[in-house]
Amino acid sequence: MINAQQITTQLLNFMKKLFYILLVPFLMGSSANKNNETREVISLNGQWDIAESITTELPFNYNNTIPVPGLVDMAKQPFDSVGVKCPKRNYYNYHRAFEIPQNLPSVVLLKVYKATYGTRVFINGKEVGYNPYCFTPTLFDIRKFLLPGKTNDITLQTGAYLDNIPDSIPNGADFEKVKYIAGVYDNVEIIFSGYPFIQNVQVVPDIIHKQLRVVAEIESDKDLLGFSLNYFVQENKSGTKSAEGNKCLQNTGDATGRLLLSCTFVA
Repeated sequence: MINAQQITTQLLNFMKKLFYILLVPFLMGSSANKNNETREVISLNGQWDIAESITTELPFNYNNTIPVPGLVDMAKQPFDSVGVKCPKRNYYNYHRAFEIPQNLPSVVLLKVYKATYGTRVFINGKEVGYNPYCFTPTLFDIRKFLLPGKTNDITLQTGAYLDNIPDSIPNGADFEKVKYIAGVYDNVEIIFSGYPFIQNVQVVPDIIHKQLRVVAEIESDKDLLGFSLNYFVQENKSGTKSAEGNKCLQNTGDATGRLLLSCTFVA
């Protein structure tokens, strides 16, 4: 019998080693396909323009700048009454231009890792979508909004105060806080990839049996039945492979496969 203390000890030892495992190798197949569309990430971090507005209509002029990531109190020209309810504004608008190649891959996603309070995305003046959450990434397919081979522009419109989002959405409210400063406070990226595309990967440790259970969501533009995925687990510090193998999707029935995979981890 293994008592609770032994399980706790094994869990701690296992997790110490697990933290050194690269999750990237679980991106099986690296989203490469017959068109050689490999994954590429373009960072949009850096200097952006910023302007405030009362409505969701985009401003005509941007006469201020701000670093991204950066909350609105980091603007070059300070805004008045930042972090409190102010009749001058309901929204902050982060804006910048970026270049896009002529030949776009099959998958083009915009990822805003975190922003408050509610994030509305515009590409070339057209609204892409809205994410009300403050601690959950915004992820949108922006391919159809882009102008290939030309200069494009993006606007991230965030709520100016925590009452911009419904009270059913976690907003970080705390009775000890006086100010609630809005803005984009994490990375902004454009992700290029091809199909099949790995949408999500989660890893569940099985301490007693020394296994990792990997759950991967795979998206494609066609049925994934019979699609084969290769995987390996690699220790970050030593580079030693702990496990590797192959898994074939079966009976997906539609264009999105949900792969359940268990592989042995060598402790």
